[in-house]
Amino acid sequence: MRTFTCVVLAATLGLPSTALALSFKPGLGIYGGWGTYSMSDINHDVQEVNRQLTGTGIRMSEIDNGFDFGLTGSADVGRRFSMGVGYDHLFGAVATDDRARSLVYKLPANALRALAEYRLPRWGQWEPRLGIGGGFVSAFGLVEKASGVKGELDGHGPLGEGYAGVDWWPSPELGLSVSAGYRRARVEKLKIYGQTLRNTDGSNTSLDYSGALLRLGIKLGIGR
Repeated sequence: MRTFTCVVLAATLGLPSTALALSFKPGLGIYGGWGTYSMSDINHDVQEVNRQLTGTGIRMSEIDNGFDFGLTGSADVGRRFSMGVGYDHLFGAVATDDRARSLVYKLPANALRALAEYRLPRWGQWEPRLGIGGGFVSAFGLVEKASGVKGELDGHGPLGEGYAGVDWWPSPELGLSVSAGYRRARVEKLKIYGQTLRNTDGSNTSLDYSGALLRLGIKLGIGR
C-alpha cells in the first residue's frame, strides 16, 4: 500500500517537464456518493438469522448498498487528459439487538486509487469526461455473532473502476460534478485476531464492495 501510494504521488506530482509546459492545471475534488455491493458471504449469515427470527416481527436488512465520501487531487495535462489520485471511505453495516440471535457486522473500508480521465469537447460550461481508476481497498470493522465469534476485522484487496461523468463550470475556479460507473473491489480474506474468518462450509469469508456507483461533488480549479 505504501509503495503504491508513493508511486502514484510521484507519477502525479513528478510529471515530465514537457507535460508541465503543456498546460499543467491542478485541481481538487470533494464528493459524496452511493454504490451497490455484492456481499454474498455476509448476506448468507443475515439470511440464516432471518430464518431464525421468523415470527418475531424482527427482520435484518442485507448489505447490498452503502454511502461513501471522498477526495481527489488531479491535474489537467494538455487539452484532453487528467491524472491524479483519489481517496474513498465506504460504509456498510448490519445489526440486530435480538440477544438470542445477535448478529453485528460493521464493515467500513478505505479505498486509494490512481485515476486517469479523458475530457471530451466542452459544450459551453459543460465538460463531459471518461475515467478509469485502479488501486486498493482496505476493510476494517467489527463482527459479533451469537455463536461466540466476536472481534475486529481487517483485510485488503484490489480495486478497479470505470465511469463517465460531466462537470459544470459556472466559473473557472468552481465546478459541480456528477459521475456514474462500476467499481470492482473485493477483499478475499479477512483476519480476526490474526486468524482467517471462514464461512460455515470452510471457505474464506470475503467482502465484496463491487457494484454500480454514483458520485456528486464540487471541484476546485487552480490556474484555470
